[in-house]
Amino acid sequence: MAKCFSFTASRDRFYRFSFSAAGLKSITTDIGDGTVIHTWGPKTQNPNNPNLILIHGIGANAIPERSELFQAQCLVRAMEVLGVRKMRVVGLSYGGFVAYSMAAQYPDAVEMVAIGCAGVCAEERDMENDFITVMCCDNYEERKELIFALYKDRKLSELPKISQPTLVLWGDHDQIFPLELAHRLVRHLENKAKLVVLKNAGHAINIEKRKELYQNINSFFTETEHNNNSNVEEEKSPSK
Repeated sequence: MAKCFSFTASRDRFYRFSFSAAGLKSITTDIGDGTVIHTWGPKTQNPNNPNLILIHGIGANAIPERSELFQAQCLVRAMEVLGVRKMRVVGLSYGGFVAYSMAAQYPDAVEMVAIGCAGVCAEERDMENDFITVMCCDNYEERKELIFALYKDRKLSELPKISQPTLVLWGDHDQIFPLELAHRLVRHLENKAKLVVLKNAGHAINIEKRKELYQNINSFFTETEHNNNSNVEEEKSPSK
């Protein structure tokens, strides 16, 4: 019998090859309670470098079965098993929901956070008014159910406010989570977050504006660290 070609399997093999070539290794972590977390981490780690956690969105064949609250807890537990106590977190699309939840639940562990195209400030009524759409692609019905489940009974007034330095990145033509949700998030954080709008970009900013995305995230983390270090030095300096 002839074997069937699987695009998803081929793509996964390509990703594995690319990640390995980039100096990463596959890591499987058992955090107990029957939960196993798979991540990619550096083959060799410099303890002097900060820890950066990247959380992707929903893949073509990935349908999350747990809430972002639960997934955030699992990721932090996995990092603890791996010896990571302090981290900077970047989350794109659904990964942004998880990143925000990590920052809210673990303010001492998450030092800074960057959230890209994640409608964490949307409410159930936004779905009812067709404010949020669902991408037309593989697993459409499953994704639609996930999005509706994500926003069921969701209210902005119940969303905790995070205190970490926060970068919000958005494509100006995002058709999944409209740009208004980025402004809503900044207002929710009392205008303490930095908003960067990437021009001529849709929802997949990591593909459409890869260099700009990296430059903005890197600059934000670097500048924030510099400002924090400067504040520490000023506090240590004896007053005149």
